[in-house]
Amino acid sequence: MYETILELVGFIVWGFICSKIIHLFWPLNSAPKPSTETPASAINADGIQSEPSEQQTATHADCLLLNLKDQTDKNEKKNHEQVEIPETIPERTLDQIPDTFKDKITVTIPEPIPERIPVTTASAINADGNGPSQPEFREKKVHEQVKIPVEKLETVPERIPEKIPETFQEKITEKIPETINPTRREDRYYDYPLSFYYIKSSHNTYLLGNQLIGESTIEAYRRALLNKVRCLEIDLHDGYKGPVIYHGWTLTSKISAVDVLKDIAANYQKDDLPLILDLEDHLSDFQRNYLKREMLDIFKDSLYLQDTKEFKSLPSPNELRGKIIVLADKKKWGSLVNICQKDDHQHGDIFSNRNVTEVSSLSEHTFKGILKSLKVKIVDRMFGGSGNINLERFRDVTKRRLIRVYPGADRQFSSNFNPISALNAGCQLVALNVQTRDSHLAVYDSLFRENGNTGFVLKPATLLNSGVSENNKRRISIKVIKGKNLTTSKKLVDTFVSLRIEGVKADEKKNHTKTAKSADGINPEWNQTFQFDVTRSELDFLVIKVKETQYMGLKNHTIGTHVIPIANLTEGLQTVPLEDKFLRNLNASIKVEISIKDLT
Repeated sequence: MYETILELVGFIVWGFICSKIIHLFWPLNSAPKPSTETPASAINADGIQSEPSEQQTATHADCLLLNLKDQTDKNEKKNHEQVEIPETIPERTLDQIPDTFKDKITVTIPEPIPERIPVTTASAINADGNGPSQPEFREKKVHEQVKIPVEKLETVPERIPEKIPETFQEKITEKIPETINPTRREDRYYDYPLSFYYIKSSHNTYLLGNQLIGESTIEAYRRALLNKVRCLEIDLHDGYKGPVIYHGWTLTSKISAVDVLKDIAANYQKDDLPLILDLEDHLSDFQRNYLKREMLDIFKDSLYLQDTKEFKSLPSPNELRGKIIVLADKKKWGSLVNICQKDDHQHGDIFSNRNVTEVSSLSEHTFKGILKSLKVKIVDRMFGGSGNINLERFRDVTKRRLIRVYPGADRQFSSNFNPISALNAGCQLVALNVQTRDSHLAVYDSLFRENGNTGFVLKPATLLNSGVSENNKRRISIKVIKGKNLTTSKKLVDTFVSLRIEGVKADEKKNHTKTAKSADGINPEWNQTFQFDVTRSELDFLVIKVKETQYMGLKNHTIGTHVIPIANLTEGLQTVPLEDKFLRNLNASIKVEISIKDLT
């Protein structure tokens, strides 16, 4: 049987091979044969077909050639009907074709930025009207910008000291209204020098992830502006087609610096509070000059170009509304830099007498090193005693000019440091990785959230005037009542509430409720009261966390968090909304009752 099957398979294989051989030679046999019909002229008298003559053979070949030519002419005519080719093609000169990036820039960019030229203004005319007494300087392309002195105010907020440094006496007098709407343009809340405010700042604004392989995007800048970040970092490097932004010498992606500037200009509102662009400059001179021209063209009259030689104090946020301020090296960026000039001194010389327009940019580690050099272990202890000369020196610096503190280089995964120490030292630009939503960013955001999230918050009076008493003792009583919608799980969940005071070292305390064993775990009740005595309430924060016990109490999972400055607490029943670990709003809350007693 098996032999029969093998023979059958053999016949099939041989049949397949033979059919392939036949098909291989079939085109030769299947070619059209010439007509066998013999013309009458080819038959002789005997009825026998004669051989064709040479003339007949030539005539037949000519006919074939004519037919082929006619077909070719038809095809060419059809092609000409489909594509019209101009009779002449214009020639391009070498001047019209930029061979390299440098040629392209040379063609499109004018000469270097002109130096300031003297112009005569009304203020330069002497009393007798005979002519200018002394020329004033301004940029050739600068739109009219006149520094208008702030009128003396009739009232002062409670957070502003009664005694003001002499250098700021023209800007601040005694009182301003108690009720303040921070979002209104005419509010006097924003009439104080820029150095009197905390300014919401970001570090590596362009990144969505870590500092090693993270993605650089324009969208990150849009998110920061939407969140009212008022100081954006722009890390500039040379690129093949122009300046690019990325974290240097890493695998982070690159984006065009010009595209980022255009997007910032499109999303920045003319009536907004001022925006600071922190330029981390790693550019060559050629590409830096190119970017200067682009910035002037993109931002136009929004770019702040005021001469600051006569400034005794920084202008106020109200005076700078709608303006974009460049924070960079004055020597490299020239007239584009004015009230925010990066200093070129050693960090240890931070207490030297400097111009108010100089900005000291310190890493978190350098900042801590400066505090140690003052024989103070951590900045919180600077506020623990009275009459500390080191405290007065540091306060004097932060009253007059801006100081920026940013995460250290060892935070490659874009983690954040605790900003409270830098804030309590009076540093205005505490830059965090806003793309990393963590507990430290929650503390930082709470500072600005309570002011309508405008990006500017007036610093406490004790940081603005040494004459204000530091004795601000208060007793904070918090009764934790119940929770609402704490979990969507149907299983039984045991929850408790953790309360912690962060800020001045002497005030740091923590406590928590007992575990609530409710029937569903969704709406537990605790009804427990806690008291916290604080000495510097204006520098402290209250951190509330709702946690779930797991594995028989061996592990705790945080359900939601809320942070609020102690100075912003109000008495009475409060519904506290909760956020998850990524600072997203949850449909959950807890009810508390707060009472505040002054112990001074």
